[in-house]
Amino acid sequence: MKSEVQIGHNRPPKTLEEMINANAQHRVKIAPDVLKLLKPRLDPDDPKGAKYLEKTINDTDVIGFKAKANPSGSISFFYQYTPKGVDEEKTKAAKAKDPKAGNVKLNPIKMHLGNYYCDIQNRGKGIKPALARKLAVEMRDAIKIGRDPSSIVAAQRKAKTVGLIYDEFIKVRLKSAAYKKKSQTDMISRNKVWVKLDSSGYKQTQVRQTHKGALSIGSRKNGPY
Repeated sequence: MKSEVQIGHNRPPKTLEEMINANAQHRVKIAPDVLKLLKPRLDPDDPKGAKYLEKTINDTDVIGFKAKANPSGSISFFYQYTPKGVDEEKTKAAKAKDPKAGNVKLNPIKMHLGNYYCDIQNRGKGIKPALARKLAVEMRDAIKIGRDPSSIVAAQRKAKTVGLIYDEFIKVRLKSAAYKKKSQTDMISRNKVWVKLDSSGYKQTQVRQTHKGALSIGSRKNGPY
């Protein structure tokens, strides 16, 4: 699966591999333009060339934040960290073979952050790179102070998207309230155009109803601010 796109107006096309190799640590900032290039890799052991394997890239800004192209073609985000401590069983086995062997660290842990939201038909599902990175930072900070990092993602998943909130408003409130027919039509149209296209990546932080019954929504954006 060859992946080349034009990056910018006056720059030549770059493959994802070229972008990664240009970084001394073989990292690349995980962003929408990069994710367009991220594809699963062909299985070198498949003679038919029809089997694909996952491909993972590492973020330049947040160590441990990764994006993975799955064999199905979908992309998911996760945060990987190595917990403090020693693997007692592996350390004991290593020292049995060699008394001078050092302690064996615990295995790295991968925490799934969410799937990449890039299709308006997946309304209400998935997240964008900026939010995934923010969650990774919150997880990293939680681990430093001894909090359970899984609580970060759990809280995010419980929040409703603006698209779903607006759907509920139209279904429950719009037709029962004293709105004129034209107002109802306009609100439904706005939902299809503006909310569906622009707000599906927002999460609810505060929802309240004004005295007119309209929604005033404070939200958190998934993509770049």
